[in-house]
Amino acid sequence: MTKYKNNLSYEQYMKQGLCSLSSSLSLKVYKRAGGDLFLKSTFDKQRDYRVLIAWKGEPIEGSQFIVDRQFWHMSNQNDGDRGYMRSLADRKLNAINDAMNRGKDENKHA
Repeated sequence: MTKYKNNLSYEQYMKQGLCSLSSSLSLKVYKRAGGDLFLKSTFDKQRDYRVLIAWKGEPIEGSQFIVDRQFWHMSNQNDGDRGYMRSLADRKLNAINDAMNRGKDENKHA
């Protein structure tokens, strides 16, 4: 059974959005804060995930973010929750799309 796009979780929405931009993009999800001191001070290992967006398996600098585990997996059936989740995801997806387009433009002029 295919899920309607309206009910996608944050995780599913991000994966689908990245896949539509490029098959080279992926998500890496971690249950620990890693070596970043700032993240360690704000990260709750019982409640949060650390998420990185990767290009061909290599993390993209500045793409790291923290998300609540429940929010990450929650099916967004409520319009308010869905709108909020999409606004967060779309900012990240649009930034990646813009960076990819700038890279294409630079290659054309080189």
